[in-house]
Amino acid sequence: MKKLYFGLISFLLINLTINAQQVRFGVKAGVTLADAAIKETGLTDYDGTRLRVAPNIGGYVEIKLLDFLYVQPNLMFIGKGYKKHSGEDIEKFTPSYLEMPIYLMLKLPLGDVNVFGGVGPYVAYGLTGKWSRTFIRINDSLGNVPFDGNSYKIWGDPDVDDYLKRFDAGASLTLGVQLNNFSLSAQYDYGMVNVGNFKFDELKTENIWHNRTLSFSVGYQFGRESRVKDIGVTRKKNNYKRRR
Repeated sequence: MKKLYFGLISFLLINLTINAQQVRFGVKAGVTLADAAIKETGLTDYDGTRLRVAPNIGGYVEIKLLDFLYVQPNLMFIGKGYKKHSGEDIEKFTPSYLEMPIYLMLKLPLGDVNVFGGVGPYVAYGLTGKWSRTFIRINDSLGNVPFDGNSYKIWGDPDVDDYLKRFDAGASLTLGVQLNNFSLSAQYDYGMVNVGNFKFDELKTENIWHNRTLSFSVGYQFGRESRVKDIGVTRKKNNYKRRR
């Protein structure tokens, strides 16, 4: 039994070593619908958030482990945050992160396209962003008239503490289709780290913040991957020629 286990493990490691040499690179870009799950303890007038539209752009490495099984580390520049209407105020958080999701992916042929899906963790680091508020001034003759309020850097403002923690992490899911070198994909990030960083001791309040994003991307993958069915056809042709 030990020999059988050893043989299976050796076979798996050999296949992983051979297939891991099949590495492809790709780029992708698209739009992100960002929101945040926020709880402000000690306050009762929180009105909720609305989606913020932000860009995403980056690249990835796809490593083939076994037939239909891949590991795909990504490095993305992605916008997160939210918009919020609270009474007469419009509040916007527009943080941008450098994010690295790592997917364990399954890719299956379906006609002329490949359908793929993957899950894995992500880690992210906040690079830049602003927090701004636009107040609504009510005028009977003109209606609601917006005018600029305060605007601060989320990180690195010398006058105030950082509004958010820079480090973020969570779980990520991706689904998509690939036709030749082009792909269409969707990714959902579920933040599991509380990135809220501000408290109001006088009001006994604390901000608990988890990022949520849904991204849509168009991608291009460099190089060409040899398909198992293509290799099988080539072998049959070669055997036929030898017999003749």
